[in-house]
Amino acid sequence: MKNPPYISVITPVYGCAENLRELYHRLVKTLSAITENFEIIMVYDRSPDDAWQIIRKLASGDPRVKGIKLSKNFGQHKAITAGLDYAEGEWVVVMDCDLQDLPEEIPKLYRTAMEGYDVVFGRRVRRKDNILKRISSKINYFIFNRLSGIPFDESIANFSIISGKVVQAHRKIREQNRSYSIFTYWMGFRRKDIEIEHAPRKHGRSTYSFKKLVKLALDGIVAHSNKPLQISTYFGFALSLFSLLYAMWLVLQYFLFEITVPGWTSVMVSLYFIGGLLFANIGIIGVYVGKIFHETKNRPLYLIQETTFRPDEQLSVFPSPAVSVVVPVRNCASEIESLCRETVKTLRKLTENFELILVDDASKDSTWDAISEMARIEPRIKGIELSREFGLCWALTAGLDFAEGERVVVMDCNGIDNPAEIPELYRKAEEGYDVVFGTYRHPGDGKEKFFRKYFSKILESASGIEIEPEMTNFSIVSKRVLENYRKLREHYRSYIPFIRWLGFETVQIPLKGREEKNLQNRKTFKKLLFHQLHSVITLSNKPLRLSMEFGFIMTAASLIYGSWLILKYFLYGIPVPGWTSVMVSIYFIGGMLFANLGVLGLYIGKIFNETKKRPIYIVEETTFGNGEK
Repeated sequence: MKNPPYISVITPVYGCAENLRELYHRLVKTLSAITENFEIIMVYDRSPDDAWQIIRKLASGDPRVKGIKLSKNFGQHKAITAGLDYAEGEWVVVMDCDLQDLPEEIPKLYRTAMEGYDVVFGRRVRRKDNILKRISSKINYFIFNRLSGIPFDESIANFSIISGKVVQAHRKIREQNRSYSIFTYWMGFRRKDIEIEHAPRKHGRSTYSFKKLVKLALDGIVAHSNKPLQISTYFGFALSLFSLLYAMWLVLQYFLFEITVPGWTSVMVSLYFIGGLLFANIGIIGVYVGKIFHETKNRPLYLIQETTFRPDEQLSVFPSPAVSVVVPVRNCASEIESLCRETVKTLRKLTENFELILVDDASKDSTWDAISEMARIEPRIKGIELSREFGLCWALTAGLDFAEGERVVVMDCNGIDNPAEIPELYRKAEEGYDVVFGTYRHPGDGKEKFFRKYFSKILESASGIEIEPEMTNFSIVSKRVLENYRKLREHYRSYIPFIRWLGFETVQIPLKGREEKNLQNRKTFKKLLFHQLHSVITLSNKPLRLSMEFGFIMTAASLIYGSWLILKYFLYGIPVPGWTSVMVSIYFIGGMLFANLGVLGLYIGKIFNETKKRPIYIVEETTFGNGEK
């Protein structure tokens, strides 16, 4: 049986027929110094030259060369994707075919990868492109960095080496809008950028014009960020606020200084007010559209970099656990040992069949080292390290996906949740409850209490999901709740609302808790605001309905007022001033636009609900068997 290659080299081919033979010979010479077990994958992206005939000749003369001919020109990054789908190597090199990426630099990338990195990119110290290409590239990355929130280095292109698990992660991302380097950056695996030489182009010219580069930047922004939609929303609210303040100033001038407000002023104020509200409304709809876009991309909720156990094997030392404890952690290395010891000590009082799952959300300190050490000492401790910082809600989802217990406890790593109180949750669950939440009298700091108090009411009003301000993530759920929770795969996640949405019988018990220790994970005001707003939008379409209702009310008011003015004219001969008719028209048209956008928004809301792929129903109990079909 043929051994799979150790190294695969992928190069998308477009307009480089003159380079292919030289590229092949230089690659063979360079790769042979590392291993004889390699493959060269050339993906022909239907360029208008004879590149495919050359690839076929190279492949017929050397079985290590694999040629892939696409049915039409799909573009560089989709051609790279095709190569990644067919690559079999433990390590995969991606490079361009124009010989500006030097094959002789591959050993440098490989040696760096051997230091423990999953991703190594080459940074072009002195780019040998023409001045127009360099300027357009700078503009491209400037636009992208400002609007996407991803700090990307313009000196880095596609020349890189990645490990097999990074390739597997790439295969899970099947979006149409693709960028190899940005996707690899987003994954967050251990990465290093090293300086490499960059050669001038020998033959042909780059097909990336200024227009194509700007389009690439805009596509990248749209694919990775909702920032343009947020800017639209902010602009709309700011414009409305400005017009309201200006209107108040004009009213004060009239009453305090008897300065008459001219008709055009009120018209202008109204225009800006209506325009601002429309901008805000479109922005709100845009947020829903952005969420739909994220859901339809079907990206993985998280990517695992490392575990302290074999996910495909059960622990042979202990039977299936009766209790699992899941703790998402970030930057709390100093707390890991005490957390593990206290939790294990408490669980041993309940049962010997337990597991403690710690999910590291790509901490910047030595948290993962601390988890690995505790897992080495105690085999019932499982560690999971995510490839990048996804967020604690997503880290919690990863832990729940691996939990095997009949009952699962969820704890935070902030120090407030006390492992010694797990038995209280467990005893309450044994009374027959599927979900038991712990409550604290005063959870969090001042701003968190504010958000808990008021946004829980807003969320309840918008979605119908009742959430008490004192509820925390510290809880215990049954296995059937966990199985249904795993079916909810939407990207915007919030543990408590999702559990409450499932509808299983829930009870709350008061807990004492402890003083918060891990303050660096405390959310800022902005993060708390966005978290609560995302929860409302994810769980409810009510903002869209309110927008529609406001539009109909505004339209009705303007119609009634317009009818009254017409009646006054025909019954009493009172003429209608020009500005009045303009004002009525503005509010009528504005109301109709609001109503129209609201109706459109309702359809978008329904589409959003469909993209979330939530189960249509959830069976809690049946009078027959175990409820299985």
